[in-house]
Amino acid sequence: DEQHGKGTMKCKDGTFYSMQFKDGLAHGEGTYKRADGSMVTCRGNMKYRDGSEYDGQFVFGRMHGKGKMKYENGSEYVGEWSANKRHGKGKMKYWNGSEYVGEWSANKQHGKGKMKYWYGSEYVGEWSANKRHGKGKMKFKDGQEYDGEWSNNKMHGKGKKMKYKNGTVYDVVCNNGQMVHIYTLALLLQSLIEAIWHHLDLLFVLGILMGLWALYCQM
Repeated sequence: DEQHGKGTMKCKDGTFYSMQFKDGLAHGEGTYKRADGSMVTCRGNMKYRDGSEYDGQFVFGRMHGKGKMKYENGSEYVGEWSANKRHGKGKMKYWNGSEYVGEWSANKQHGKGKMKYWYGSEYVGEWSANKRHGKGKMKFKDGQEYDGEWSNNKMHGKGKKMKYKNGTVYDVVCNNGQMVHIYTLALLLQSLIEAIWHHLDLLFVLGILMGLWALYCQM
């Protein structure tokens, strides 16, 4: 049955304040202030018309602090809230089986976090507005791994390493999700020998030497 009329909510200090409900939704005044004007954080349970249910802390009628939300589609969030939005640290179990644990900002995955995707891949790293962005490591379902820079959900920039199923590891540079350069010590040495033996191209040799130095510096 939907809540309708006057209800009460118990606060941390043991006091109560009145709250009006209409058709299962908060309606009317529901805030509480102490005599000195300070704010009281309250805890309660709210059932929404769409079937969602929140259990946790409130501040002046808004979800604020720590709480748990069960959404109508089967997803479930447990963590911190600010002004009715997922904000801070929290864990979301999505309806499709994916699971995210980490930082949130204004309802979006933002900061550092770990996502286990329903299809088997796993990402640990930085996020921006629900997208993989910054530095992070992805373990793909097929066994490959990428550890490096991301932009707008795609591999973009330098990759510390790209590990393939056979165990081979490369240093890579990616652009918009595609690998554009693959660097290994063996490949650079081979290129250096070929340049000296066949071309004697000093600029090319210098470039290879700089690449070798860069690899040495990363070790």
